[in-house]
Amino acid sequence: MRVAVCGEVASEPSAVPLLLGLGVNELSVAPIAMPVVKQAVRAADMGACRALAHAALDMDSTAEVRSLIS
Repeated sequence: MRVAVCGEVASEPSAVPLLLGLGVNELSVAPIAMPVVKQAVRAADMGACRALAHAALDMDSTAEVRSLIS
């Protein structure tokens, strides 16, 4: 199954590892954001992305998740 995310969160390089770790396979971003997001995808270590996603899923608030990925 393909999972896609579009919008502001997909364009945020700091969110890319979390999204990849959650299983997102497609990011739809504005053309201006594409080089930075592409670089974040290429630099991502999938093992670390999955660990980040597991940690985020155990958190109680969006504030905690934002702090984790920043």
